[in-house]
Amino acid sequence: MGEPLRVLYIDDEVDLAESVAAFLERGDDRFEVETVPDASEGLDRLDAREFDCLVSEYDLPDGNGVELLTTVRETRPALPFVLFTGAGSEEVASDAISAGVTEYLRKGSDPERYRLLRNRISDAVDRGRAEREYREIFEEVPDGIVVHDVADGEFVDVNEEFARMFGYERDDLLAAGFERILPDEPPYTPERARQRIREAADDGPETFDWPGVTSDGERLWVEVHLTPLRPRGEERVLAVVRECTTRKERERDLERYQTVIDTVPDMAYVLDPDFRFALVNDAMVDVTGYPREDLLGAHASLLFDDEAIDEGEWNRDRLRSGARESERLETRLETADGERIPCEIRGDLLPRGGEGEWRGTTGIIRDVTERKERERKLQARSAAMDASIDGMAILDADEEYVFVNRAHVDCYGYDDPDAFLGETWRMCYGPEELARFEEEIMPELFEQGDWRGETVGVRADGSTFPQELSLSLTDDGRVICVVRDVTERKRRERGLERQNEQLEQFARVVSHDLRNPLNVVEGRLELAREESESAHLDSAADALDRCLTLVDDLLTLAREGRRVDEREPVDLGALAEDCWRTVDTADAALVADATRTVRADRSRLKQLLENLMRNAVEHGGAGVTVAIGDLENGFYVADDGPGVPDDAADEVFEPGYSTADDGTGFGLNIVAEIAEAHGWDVAVAESPAGGAQFAITGVDADE
Repeated sequence: MGEPLRVLYIDDEVDLAESVAAFLERGDDRFEVETVPDASEGLDRLDAREFDCLVSEYDLPDGNGVELLTTVRETRPALPFVLFTGAGSEEVASDAISAGVTEYLRKGSDPERYRLLRNRISDAVDRGRAEREYREIFEEVPDGIVVHDVADGEFVDVNEEFARMFGYERDDLLAAGFERILPDEPPYTPERARQRIREAADDGPETFDWPGVTSDGERLWVEVHLTPLRPRGEERVLAVVRECTTRKERERDLERYQTVIDTVPDMAYVLDPDFRFALVNDAMVDVTGYPREDLLGAHASLLFDDEAIDEGEWNRDRLRSGARESERLETRLETADGERIPCEIRGDLLPRGGEGEWRGTTGIIRDVTERKERERKLQARSAAMDASIDGMAILDADEEYVFVNRAHVDCYGYDDPDAFLGETWRMCYGPEELARFEEEIMPELFEQGDWRGETVGVRADGSTFPQELSLSLTDDGRVICVVRDVTERKRRERGLERQNEQLEQFARVVSHDLRNPLNVVEGRLELAREESESAHLDSAADALDRCLTLVDDLLTLAREGRRVDEREPVDLGALAEDCWRTVDTADAALVADATRTVRADRSRLKQLLENLMRNAVEHGGAGVTVAIGDLENGFYVADDGPGVPDDAADEVFEPGYSTADDGTGFGLNIVAEIAEAHGWDVAVAESPAGGAQFAITGVDADE
């Protein structure tokens, strides 16, 4: 049996009232029902004892149920009230709802109406009890408690502590609304507060600090913990609020102080009177290798040995005697990994406390090792500049030389570096280049911070030479110059240009002056074959085919050579199938097991594969089998033909090498050129079937 459910039923139809009471008690043994005939006696009973629910007819001898409800609500706002009437109407129902009725139910002769009444009473009482328990807990919690409507962030309920926290009475705060206690300054705006509430409803609990405004306009920082709620299907967010103004102020002060000392490039510290670290900056953590939490509270001896402590004891005696500054102390610092580094310490006395007590020291520790390392690196850099094969110089803000290395002196044909010092860079260039420097190079240098290109320098004897020049502007206005004499490179480039011109001329001759007569011969041979069946004509035709193939190979070498165009992803297996269809393979067979996709110039890779396939058929015969497959960093093309002689493995890629009667000797040379143009390596060895296997490696896969 559960907790008793005490019901007061007011109805002037006494027999009906007793029947209803009996039905309620018989259906649920928790029910204890008392009946009275009018409103006056009902109010007396309410004053005499506690009831969990009041049930009333609308038509009563001394008034009506809505008037009774209004009277009850004045003293018992939470008492469940069920209007159970046989004289109901829409108007009665509307008046009852406006007065705050808990349930409205029409009478009827069907027992189902009584069961429905019992259920409505039971539900109303359970809700009321839960509401009372919730309110008791709500007010007992020492923190501020708020229930927010997710839709607009408004207060659904607040406890007394929350209202007190902001200087309001609870009812006044509920009436004032959500925005009354919020600042309106980015990022702490009312709309952002609503967004945080919606985020908690969607994503789950979260905790953050937020500023509020009290009734007298003061700023109040609070820690807010939001939790989503869904009572009776409604979407709510519960906020537990705790004042944290003092903590926020301490955090801000500490943050400001920590920010200040973290900007100091040297190690900075605060020691308490017991020589324990109370504050350290980022540099202290970085240099010593100790986490901040290990340093804070640790004695100074963690970093400094007894000799250092005894030597000056951070100048404690001097500081205690009243001196404001300490002398610099040279000592040694030991890092977390045991490294001992020389350092320089300068300390100062913290302001005395209210009673004049000594509060400790603050100081700066400078790592002298870093300074010495910089000096060593500067010396090494100077030595490296002196040893450099490129000319190197430094100009000051007035564009005068303050440093030149030996290579710079030699580059311009001088004997002594002193010839440059105190002079400007203009001594190294002729009139035309000086104009270019003034109009183009120097403006770009000062705008972009650097310049790199080719210029023409003037040597001490007046001769000129081409040079690569790199200029860099430093933060203090100096200019770093790097000069390289490119005379030999230019000479080689001119030679290559002449060779390219000759190759292009050769290609024109081969393409036009040689191919045209061969085409004429080919046509005449066809006419001769129609008139005669001489075997000599077949031999001539074979020789002519070889000549035309040779012309094609020579043109490929002359015009393509080691050039590749834009690379793209290429399906190796699919390309091999395409190549096989364009090569005269007779009865040869292809096994394409390659699955790799490579980045390559498709047309040149196609030419490479066709040449290797053609080579296999030419040397292996009509029935040869050609296989193409993947390697770990490339692919292979293999056959089951006679293979390559061991002593010829290094010669097969040379121009003109061939063991076939009708070979040109350039097919494999073209393969080597294409591979090299892609940055690949190609090598030949015996295949598993005893033939030749060409391995192409160093190939970039397309991921």
